[in-house]
Amino acid sequence: MIVLGLFLIHLVATAVAFVFIELLGHWTSGATMTDAALMFGAAFGAVATILILLAHGRQGVIIAVVIVVFWALVIFGASGATAINIIALAVAALAVAAAFVLAESFIGRRRAARKLP
Repeated sequence: MIVLGLFLIHLVATAVAFVFIELLGHWTSGATMTDAALMFGAAFGAVATILILLAHGRQGVIIAVVIVVFWALVIFGASGATAINIIALAVAALAVAAAFVLAESFIGRRRAARKLP
């Protein structure tokens, strides 16, 4: 069952990455293959961090990052290298938030383990 869950997570991450790249195609039309590979990795990392944040009830962080990216790409019309930088910063923000959530979770578990008789 765990293997099936991991497979489905990877399948969803791959689908999201391809859709993400296709949707952002006109914003990043001057991107190279290296940029496309980095975008694939960023989308895969974003899916992982979003799953972590959702599991720990931090939907507000996800919504804030989505609003910032939406404003930067759609409202202000960022394109090309600027769009790639904005997306990379958004993924970095999600990764940092996920790292803090995981650290908070581990600290909480350690404290709970100490209190057991």
